[in-house]
Amino acid sequence: MLVVLALCPLALAAAAPASAQDTGSLVRSDLGQVPENGDPLTRARVGLTNFAVCIAARKPSAVKAYLAETVPSSTEAKMVALRLTKEDCLDGGLVFEESAFRAASYEALYKTRFGRAQPGDLSALPMVDYAFGTSPVDADHRQSVALRRFADCVTRAAPGQVHSLMLSRPGSALEGEAMRALMPRLSGCLVKDITLKFSKVQLRGVLGETLYRIRAGGETAK
Repeated sequence: MLVVLALCPLALAAAAPASAQDTGSLVRSDLGQVPENGDPLTRARVGLTNFAVCIAARKPSAVKAYLAETVPSSTEAKMVALRLTKEDCLDGGLVFEESAFRAASYEALYKTRFGRAQPGDLSALPMVDYAFGTSPVDADHRQSVALRRFADCVTRAAPGQVHSLMLSRPGSALEGEAMRALMPRLSGCLVKDITLKFSKVQLRGVLGETLYRIRAGGETAK
């Protein structure tokens, strides 16, 4: 049994950065902008967060349908995500994987729906179908489902810490503190004979999805 916190980030890159200020607000005012300062990965992550907030605000029904009706990383999901990313929500360029956009979309919906309200005890809330009603048929799908079930366990064990992580700015000191607070919870959610490989960026992404879906009573995105 092995868990790897991979050092390599998601395929995420920023280009043509635009000037932007970090207001610290829950729903940022500089929608779609890529920050001018910081390392490339942090700028890209913040830019993607802003972009997802912008898309979710402009086309909430389309974003919810994308999350509810497509299997993560599937061909269909990539096509729908690509259509959504053509929305005029960017001031600066971004290149990112569908999984990163899915994660950012869940975070955007979470902040809109739940704001800063603490999640409370989630342990007794309904279980969530992370396999989308199917049986995982290949290694990638099995890994995707296993990672979300792992994140579900962590989220139910430490909802307050996951909530704090979702409210933190990517790459910030607050994100680092929230992630460190979660580290002791990971070992208790491991499943025998299942190997999980993920980066800290990916972990944040699936934690945002599980927190939203658990609090929403199992909904994918409604």
